[in-house]
Amino acid sequence: MKLRMWLFITLIGLISGCGRSNEEIRTEWKELVKTANYCEVDSECTYVTPGCPLGCFALTNSAEKAKLEAKAIELRNELHQDTSLSCNYSCVLPEDIGCQDGLCQER
Repeated sequence: MKLRMWLFITLIGLISGCGRSNEEIRTEWKELVKTANYCEVDSECTYVTPGCPLGCFALTNSAEKAKLEAKAIELRNELHQDTSLSCNYSCVLPEDIGCQDGLCQER
């Protein structure tokens, strides 16, 4: 199921080509993070730091971390083509995360 979602989103990205809006890119990131956030035990949980302007961090299953990091770079590169974007926020990483109700969450 997760692979199909990933392939679907990738296919949509290829079909739409260049010129996607910043909102479309951010929505894609949020959906990717949503599908990558699953767990059964605390040790499966970690976070990625996607960077400006995708946010400070996103909680994810550790098996999905490398894939999300690579996608964040790709999406950031696409977003940075828009010179009107700016980010000015301080990030504080979560100190305690774990698995609760099948999702990685801050405690």
